[in-house]
Amino acid sequence: EVAGRKFWDEVAKESPLKAKVVQILKNYNAAMDKAGPPYRY
Repeated sequence: EVAGRKFWDEVAKESPLKAKVVQILKNYNAAMDKAGPPYRY
């Protein structure tokens, strides 16, 4: 999972649009982690 996050950080550096999309995904994942069951596994 750490390698995946590093990969997405590298993708985000490629362009402002990619950075925006990656940030949206990070925000979503953080919200889902906080929500926990039954919304997440």
